[in-house]
Amino acid sequence: MKIAYLFFNGQLRGSKKFYSNLIEKQLNEIEKKYDKIYAIAALGGSIDHELTNINLLNRYSNLIFVSQKEKMFKIEKSYNFSNMKNKKVSFIIFSDKVKDLTLKGFKYDVENLDLTKGETRCVSNIIEKNEARLTLKNGALLCVVKWN
Repeated sequence: MKIAYLFFNGQLRGSKKFYSNLIEKQLNEIEKKYDKIYAIAALGGSIDHELTNINLLNRYSNLIFVSQKEKMFKIEKSYNFSNMKNKKVSFIIFSDKVKDLTLKGFKYDVENLDLTKGETRCVSNIIEKNEARLTLKNGALLCVVKWN
């Protein structure tokens, strides 16, 4: 698996380093070359830049934002949460609708739940098992995993 790091503040060690203030320009250059792209420290600062960067998840499905407090990424179809027991996780509807959302291994498990944009039902859940799973039939979710 090829991994790239877009780093916006400080130092980083990894398989490839990119330093830029222009995240979208860098993403256009590297998106097809890497399986995962971690954008480090890209969410701090002004709210307009933060929201704009989060919206980039609609265009780049392999993009993951990482900060000192959390990581954030888009989920379409399914995701396995491994070795994340007791982590707080929130799911924000990122499409107009989400169809048949199922959560297993969480404090608040759900099965075949349909949601529409703007609903807040899936915020602040807790992963209770070493292996938890999310599946959905249609739609997209923004996933925020808190480190502490």
